Amino acid sequence: MYQRAAHEFSKEIFEEAKEIFPNSSPYDVKQWADSGKDSKESQGVTPLLIASSTRDEHILELREQFITYLIKDCHADVKCMHSVTKWTPLHWIARYGDIELCKLMLENHGDAFTPDNKGYFPIDYAGYFQHEKMVKVLVEHSIEEYKKSVERYKTAKPTREKL
Repeated sequence: MYQRAAHEFSKEIFEEAKEIFPNSSPYDVKQWADSGKDSKESQGVTPLLIASSTRDEHILELREQFITYLIKDCHADVKCMHSVTKWTPLHWIARYGDIELCKLMLENHGDAFTPDNKGYFPIDYAGYFQHEKMVKVLVEHSIEEYKKSVERYKTAKPTREKL
């Protein structure tokens, strides 16, 4: 199912990807997507960044399937970032308020604590664009990460003896 979505989605995003793929066909875009996390073009743009930043009303369902395909099947790097803006896929997902995709990225080690080049975090964009449920998901994730960190600290063996 996801591979079909990737093929269909690649046709849809091809027009937007023309600047990155000036001499490519939709099939080449799919091949690029299937190549996984190490596939980057100019400015660190990956298939996952392109898909995350695309918000065409006609392909929203396909977009979600394609992003799921990239993360689950291609093992796309959810921590990838644009080399200039420093936006990650999670910045785009939070900006658009896509809660299920946000959860998917966080489950696959997406980093909610990565600032962009202006110092803004995904939660900042979720709040600015009034995605209250997204803010809640990100806050709850932050609390869980904090609890895990405290637990790791408590159970860690001391590396130095007390004086």
